[in-house]
Amino acid sequence: MARHAFAVKRIADLGVEIIEAESGRTFAKHVHEQYGIGLVVRGAQRSASGRGQVEASAGDVISVNPAEVHDGVPIDDVRRWHMLYFDPAVIARQFTDITTDAPFSLQEFAYPVLRSRLAAGVFSQLYSSVLAAGAPQTVWPLRKTCCCYCRY
Repeated sequence: MARHAFAVKRIADLGVEIIEAESGRTFAKHVHEQYGIGLVVRGAQRSASGRGQVEASAGDVISVNPAEVHDGVPIDDVRRWHMLYFDPAVIARQFTDITTDAPFSLQEFAYPVLRSRLAAGVFSQLYSSVLAAGAPQTVWPLRKTCCCYCRY
């Protein structure tokens, strides 16, 4: 049987849930109520998203929007990923700050998979800040991470 382990931590004051997962299981189509931003740490997966079928592998940043139907199927064997699920109000504040002087409006993350070392580094900085249990520096990496998902 494939390895399957999840660690979940909720930080209510930040409106975020932290997930560290390792699994070889297939996940049926489902939705989350939050915005999810994550990093594939090891392995790879194929998944349906609101923007079509996608594949993500180690080093890719992944995202999901609230109520976006998606699933997850490992490619080859076990994959490991870290996710941050933010309450919609938290992300809405970030989008409002980003778009105040911009000629566009953001309603969702545009990229279900983002192959970018810069985005992976920004996510890792955000993840570390959130793990530090809401240190004041958390807001800046979240804004930078949201910017990585903006489509201009």
